[in-house]
Amino acid sequence: MIKCTVITSIYNSELFLSKFIDELISFQKIEDIEFLLLHIKPNEKEKDIIKTTIDIRNKRIRYIELFEQEGLYTTWNRGIELAAGEYIAIWNVDDIRTIEGLKEQIRILDDNPEIGLTYGNFYQVKKQIKDCSNPYIVTSGHNNKTFMEGCHLTCFPMWRKSIHKTIGFFDEQFKIAGDYDFQIRIAQNYKFGKTINNLGWYYIGNSSKLSSNWRKMMIEHSVIGLRYKYYKI
Repeated sequence: MIKCTVITSIYNSELFLSKFIDELISFQKIEDIEFLLLHIKPNEKEKDIIKTTIDIRNKRIRYIELFEQEGLYTTWNRGIELAAGEYIAIWNVDDIRTIEGLKEQIRILDDNPEIGLTYGNFYQVKKQIKDCSNPYIVTSGHNNKTFMEGCHLTCFPMWRKSIHKTIGFFDEQFKIAGDYDFQIRIAQNYKFGKTINNLGWYYIGNSSKLSSNWRKMMIEHSVIGLRYKYYKI
């Protein structure tokens, strides 16, 4: 029985792929977790890394090649529909997750049926390393109003797959702020729970990273403000 499906979207990720796989292999001791790797338009170097480092015959690592370009939220929705797990988690290929954090997120959802999604603190890094000098502390989030007015899911969320029956999937019209829109719909229907353990290390990256496009992000946040009548333009 699969408790959690961890979804990773891989695109143009040659620089990060080897480190990601090294970390992924260390998670194999957790028997009730599957890893769903969705590889968009893989190049030959990326394919070589995958073939030489991952045993794709492993039933708990599902590797799928996608040959058409698509947005991040389209890929996540694809992964959600394919997921065998009761819970869904995200692991971006340039970030590092922790085993302890993942286990704690599962425990929180197991013990608290009223919680739809759990999130938590992490460290920000400029390289793909476990540097603890720059912590990112997020709100405790007991007041759902907080989640209606600002995005706090960050990069390591885990949620119940069943909530999609109530709130739908990610809005694929968005390129950057789809997780904020998703968060608001959760806040309208469920509670949030904060995981105390460190969830991982978030790679800040550079100007080429999707989340660094502040202009597009502000436009999309304005659209969300209008959609939910917060009018933050």
